[in-house]
Amino acid sequence: MHTSTDEARVYKSTEEPATADIEAKLKEERRALLSDISAARAPDREGRSDPDERLEALEEHQRRQLVLTRRLSELDEALARIADGAYGTCDSCAAPISVERLMALPTTPWCVACAAAGSSLVVN
Repeated sequence: MHTSTDEARVYKSTEEPATADIEAKLKEERRALLSDISAARAPDREGRSDPDERLEALEEHQRRQLVLTRRLSELDEALARIADGAYGTCDSCAAPISVERLMALPTTPWCVACAAAGSSLVVN
């Protein structure tokens, strides 16, 4: 049976290479996302005579922008945790987050147990 100290030791021994890989992926996704955000333009009002169509296109554009900016915020928060040395530590219980979980969900601030316990509140 593993103790939390054993898990922390295993995590710490593999942390640097995994964190460096994850950080590179996060930065690349952030660059691509910023490009998508800057390239996204409000829908063209020309050519849409129906006000309902124009409104629907505008609402879809706003929803897309909201999704993109939320993801950008998640990426920025994860990169900030890496920079301050808190990456890989659960925000709720301070236990180490497994490398496997971080590889699958690199922006998650919670371990599996805390995410499951708060699953009705946590969307990540």
